[in-house]
Order: sequence, then C-alpha cells, then structure tokens
Amino acid sequence: METEPGQTTPLALIVEDQPDMAALEAAMLAQDGFDTVVVGDPEAAVEILTSRIADVVLLDLRLGAADGLQLLSYIRREMGSRPPVVIVSGHISPDLETYLELFSNVSVLPKSRIHDLRGAVASAVSAAIGAAS
Repeated sequence: METEPGQTTPLALIVEDQPDMAALEAAMLAQDGFDTVVVGDPEAAVEILTSRIADVVLLDLRLGAADGLQLLSYIRREMGSRPPVVIVSGHISPDLETYLELFSNVSVLPKSRIHDLRGAVASAVSAAIGAAS
C-alpha cells in the first residue's frame, strides 16, 4: 500500500455521521493494521484529504444535511482515481449503482453487509494498486 512519506501504517478516512457505525468501521479496519481518522461531514473530510494521503476512504452517502456524492465528486475531481472509495450506505439503489460506475476506484457495500467491510476494503485497495501499476 502506498503511504505518505514517514507514514508507517496505511490510513483509512472514515466519513460517517453515526458514531456507532464509525466506531465499528474503525475497529474492523484496525484489525488489518489501518490507522483511521473519523469525520462526520464532507468539509472535515476535505480538510483531512488536503493534509494527508489516505489509502482508502469509507464514505456514507447521507451525512445529515450533507451529500456524500458531492464529496465523492470532489475526491475524483481533485485527486484523480486515488484513493479508492468504498461507499458504505444503507441507501443503495440500482440507479445509484449505475451512477457510481462513472467513477473510477469506487465500490459499494450496503450497511446490511458491514461484516464484509474488511474484504471490501482489501479488494478496493488491491484494485487501486493494480490499476496504478
């Protein structure tokens, strides 16, 4: 995994406004050696992304009054195809999945399948590394 110079462990940015879900995601990724930064809104996520290199972003789509899709658009516009983004949401429809295919290195995990999070993150990071090679 690519990391920031001097950064010894991979970083996962978790953008989730429900503290219990964010804590669960962070605990699961810690099992795989990730450092995690949890934020509850897109503005805080942008602050982190402008100052640190994230190896993966976990993104909820409904962040209170904020829209996770706008953050996804920002990430791809400003950062290109890296970092990989895993959408973790309880609000996934076939139309949304079709729309998300427009973005590179984006995968979708329904919150009802949160037990698959570690595998989804590993797959997303591996795919991103393969695409960069």
